[in-house]
Amino acid sequence: MSDLVARGMAKKNSNQIGVLQGIDGHSTVLTKDVNGNVIKVEIKDGETIIQTTNITRDSNGSVLTLTDTLNNKTVTTTINRSNDGSISSVSKEVI
Repeated sequence: MSDLVARGMAKKNSNQIGVLQGIDGHSTVLTKDVNGNVIKVEIKDGETIIQTTNITRDSNGSVLTLTDTLNNKTVTTTINRSNDGSISSVSKEVI
């Protein structure tokens, strides 16, 4: 059984927002683009954002980068793809 419970869906700035409530009191806010792809994930403790993940995608909706921010550190994961769309390499950078 999942420890997350859907708290609601709303529309905001043409992006669908989904909120999941964890049993630890943290909430997870999902922001989706007009195609329904998740482009941002925020983990909150009350109103305080404790972690953010931004996701960039290509025109097919495939993930290109994941940028995680937590405790004043940013980790960017870049996914490189071959012409057929398969993953050819993955790299990470910590700032």
